[in-house]
Amino acid sequence: MPAVLRLAVCLAVLAAGELPAAAQQQAEEAQPEPTPMAERVAVVAVLDKVSQKTAEYEVRPGDRIQFRALSIRMQACETTPPWEPRPLTGAFLQIDAKSNGQDQPRRIFSGWLFKESPSLNSFDNPAYDVWVKSCTMSFPETGPDTVSVN
Repeated sequence: MPAVLRLAVCLAVLAAGELPAAAQQQAEEAQPEPTPMAERVAVVAVLDKVSQKTAEYEVRPGDRIQFRALSIRMQACETTPPWEPRPLTGAFLQIDAKSNGQDQPRRIFSGWLFKESPSLNSFDNPAYDVWVKSCTMSFPETGPDTVSVN
């Protein structure tokens, strides 16, 4: 294979994001990972607008909480690392509600809710309000791009 063609193939593979298995494994090992999803904990708050009752729940991914007619399942939560200029904390929630005359709950919301930008993707419901207060996770202090200052 001519050198120019070989270079073009290599550039195409890199542009497509496909690395040879050994190089991909080495790149993954070099990148320190934040807290695994299963170990993250989000705090989700719920308000019953009619009775003005509120509750806060600590939930892990996959957990389901029950608040009156709502069933809320958290699938994931994320927060930006402390070195990012704009903090952002969010959780992917699936909310089901049971209404009068229904045997099975109906999905009324599925998506990300963000602490710092509630209007970015809001849960609109006449009877309830749900919001994310935090997502507990940690980030490695050092990594391949860490610069040490002595």
